[in-house]
Amino acid sequence: MATVRLFAHAGLSHAYVANYSQQQAYHALTMFKQPYMARQKLSPSTSVVADSTADTLGVAGARVLNVQVNPGERVHYEVTPQGQTLRVPDSSSPIMEGNEVIDWGTGWRISFLEVTP
Repeated sequence: MATVRLFAHAGLSHAYVANYSQQQAYHALTMFKQPYMARQKLSPSTSVVADSTADTLGVAGARVLNVQVNPGERVHYEVTPQGQTLRVPDSSSPIMEGNEVIDWGTGWRISFLEVTP
């Protein structure tokens, strides 16, 4: 059984690199706007799909979803925008592992199925 942690954020912000050396600097760090708006922990398996709930992660104003899949685990996933029939992942769905950031919206849901070894 895989473990997937989900964090809904209002967006991203930039922290510009300080220019203390008087040289031109155009670099910036991209960070999640804090605090996160909602969170959820799911445990999909190779035979059971786990999906988020729209009332938890699909909060109004959420624009970015931070997905954390436990190290060494891989999951198939499907994203379902508000108003559409829930998309159920299968072995032909995209695969996610590690940490991913995806575009997100109000009322959206995401579903997972653990990749069969």
